[in-house]
Amino acid sequence: MLDAVAIGDVRDGGDRLENLEKMINAVEDTQKRGLNRAEHRLHLRCELPHHTTLPLFDKLVDRELVSLVSLMDHSPGQRQYAELSKYRDYYQGKYHLTNEQMDRFVRKSS
Repeated sequence: MLDAVAIGDVRDGGDRLENLEKMINAVEDTQKRGLNRAEHRLHLRCELPHHTTLPLFDKLVDRELVSLVSLMDHSPGQRQYAELSKYRDYYQGKYHLTNEQMDRFVRKSS
């Protein structure tokens, strides 16, 4: 079983990173102690282009249970958000941003 953890975040001020080390330690601890019904491994989901992604990746990539690494690109105009309007609709709704805040978010994410 692959337990996915986000490395980096989509935006500053998010709460993904607060419990990252605790989650990884819990997977490692329960696996080492034989408490899981199946083998658990780690999947690092690297959020591009967040500024914390590379330092966190460098710190975590050599952990024994890391088995998969994915690059997640949520940049406006790319991949799942090829249409900027879809990107704006999703993130403005999710984070309850004003038009001005959303404009700054798009500029920072580009």
